[in-house]
Amino acid sequence: MRPPNLTPTQRQTIVCFLLDRSDNGEISGGDISAAVAKYERHRSTISRLWELHKKTRTEENRLGNLASGLIGNCGRKAIDTDELRLQIRKIPLSRRMTIKSLAAALGVSTTVIRRLLKEGAFRRHSSNVKPALTEENRLARVQFALSHTTRKRGGEMVFADMFDVVHIDEKWFNEDTDRKCYYLDADEEEPVRQRQSKRFISKTMFIAAVARPRYDAHRKQAFDGKIGIWAFAE
Repeated sequence: MRPPNLTPTQRQTIVCFLLDRSDNGEISGGDISAAVAKYERHRSTISRLWELHKKTRTEENRLGNLASGLIGNCGRKAIDTDELRLQIRKIPLSRRMTIKSLAAALGVSTTVIRRLLKEGAFRRHSSNVKPALTEENRLARVQFALSHTTRKRGGEMVFADMFDVVHIDEKWFNEDTDRKCYYLDADEEEPVRQRQSKRFISKTMFIAAVARPRYDAHRKQAFDGKIGIWAFAE
């Protein structure tokens, strides 16, 4: 495994070790080998550090500038969030429906998108289809709302509590689904389900009745408003 990068103190220590073994500022191959054995670094690392010392040493700084060139030039490059925000506006909405498709359109990994989403650079929005109401539709809605209002003695109009209203509606449910997952014993026989067409699975109609939830003070219990649901079957 590759050893960690040398710290500034370690770099100075190695150069001082070589200076102690040098003769008029020159070292031999044996000195390099001794430093390799003592500090357990590659020979090219020790040689490169010594050459850096010779190029940068001065009268005021006998060791020279031994700073690593990796500082400020290593690690993961920062992502320009502002640039990504400008790019995302140019991408069609059809290619921004999943994290995977958005990452492919931006040319980054899905991990980057998830991290920026968590940081608040992007946001997730669920778009629901809204009814395109005509003027007649709007008028009918207002009239329906007004039909459930009452007027107080002072003339103020308030909405009815609708505690005496029961809503009845029919619901359709598929009798089966195309795919189901089961957990079976190792030797258990796999179930077989057959339909004439998996695209057109039969449906069953139910009638459901609900009312407004309320609290029954006499019985001291709450009523959730669910009256019942019944199947229409022959």
